[in-house]
Amino acid sequence: MPTSPNILALGGAHIDRRGQVSGPYVPAASNPGIMREDVGGGVFNALRSIVKRGVSASLLSVRGGDAAGETVAS
Repeated sequence: MPTSPNILALGGAHIDRRGQVSGPYVPAASNPGIMREDVGGGVFNALRSIVKRGVSASLLSVRGGDAAGETVAS
């Protein structure tokens, strides 16, 4: 009986911050919009895809002791 693979990856997990203006961009002006924060990073994103396919995976990475580090860890 075949067993499922258990994957361990070493690499980065980061907070991706993206902004989008609500209307046309005006240089040198205040441009209202929204900010979005998501956990990302190449290895993290690859493992997220693997886990969605039912494979067991773990990530070994350094992280900061701040709020962003806690978000990445959760």
